[in-house]
Parts: sequence; C-alpha cells; structure tokens
Amino acid sequence: MLAIFLPIWYSTRNEKHYLKLIYLISFSFPLVFLGFVIRSIIQDPFLQVQCYFHELVGNDGKDILLDTQLILICLTLICYILMFLKLLYDQMKGQICLLRKSLYKTLAIIMAIQIFGYFFSCISYKIVGQIVLTEIQSHIIHGFINCLSSLSSTIEVPVLFVVSTEHNLALKDEFKWLFKLFSKETKTNVVAIKNNEDIEIIERNQQNKFLNITKEKIEKN
Repeated sequence: MLAIFLPIWYSTRNEKHYLKLIYLISFSFPLVFLGFVIRSIIQDPFLQVQCYFHELVGNDGKDILLDTQLILICLTLICYILMFLKLLYDQMKGQICLLRKSLYKTLAIIMAIQIFGYFFSCISYKIVGQIVLTEIQSHIIHGFINCLSSLSSTIEVPVLFVVSTEHNLALKDEFKWLFKLFSKETKTNVVAIKNNEDIEIIERNQQNKFLNITKEKIEKN
C-alpha cells in the first residue's frame, strides 16, 4: 500500500532507482509472510496444514500481519482523503497544476481497484458462507475468489504505467541504458543504409561519367 505513494515522492524529488524502491516495498509484505512460514516449519517440521493463513504463520504471526495490514490500509485511506481535500482547496484557489491533477487521478484509479477488490472478496465470502457446499466445492470456490482478488491487486502496476505519464517517465529513466542500446543499433542501421545509398549514387555517377566519356569518343571518331 505504501508503494502507491512513491509517484508523488519521485515527481517532487526527481530521484533515481524508482522502480527498485517500488518493487522492494511491494515485496516486503510477502517476504515477512515467508519468514513466519519458515519459523512455523522450523518449530514443527511435521506440522499438518491445509495452507490456511493462520496455520502457515501461527496465531501470533497472523495477528501481527493482519494488524500491520489494517494500519497500512487506514494510513492509505487517510492520506487519500487528505489529498482529495487538498485538491479541492487548490482548485477553489485556482492553484491546481496539471501534473498534480494527473497524479491524483492515477492514485484515485488505483484506490478504486483496491476498494473494488476488497469489497468483492468480502461480499463473495459472505455469499459462499450462506450456501451449503461440500468441503471440496468450498475449497474450489474459495480458491477461485482468492485468484480473482489477487488479480485485482496485480493489475495496479500495469494500470499505473498506462494512465500516468510520471510512471512512464520513471520507467524510461530507470531503463535509460536499454533504450540507448536499441537507439544506437537503430542509428547504426540507418547510417549503414545511408552509406549503401551513397555508394550506389557514387557508382551510378561513375557509370554515367564513363558512358559520357565513351559517347564523346565515339562522336569524335
């Protein structure tokens, strides 16, 4: 959730290594989750689990991760509300700039994706809980809901780069060496083509010159 705010940080400070930071922060939560799973396995190597969250990380790990997640979500929501109020205030004062407005629009789209995924998961689990299903059917449906919820979260990054100019600029700045590599190859090919064209023109001129000289000799004779 905190990785969402990096576009503003990047645009205001114009620092490099933007993509490295966003991916490191995004991967921090699953890495902590993996650490709790490894700890549970070390404590009981023969632990029989069905891949439920509390079985993998233990009760204390579950409480820590869920509390952390709740705190991050609340911080995110508070920051979005403050940013929206600041946007309205600046618009009333006529001080809003297009760059800031585009950033807020991008963040609003991401937040809408998050809220939709969260409500979809809650409503789906409630509906499935009211239906009488076998254990296998329940596992399959819950797995399908989890996949859709995860998909709604993973499309944030592609949406981010599609709708935000700032992210596109960050991507180009981070992989500048790669773009230069391709641009150099393209320029080399163009030069080669131009050289070939020059050679053809020179050869054609020489042939025309030779034909003209030959024609003059024939006319003299």
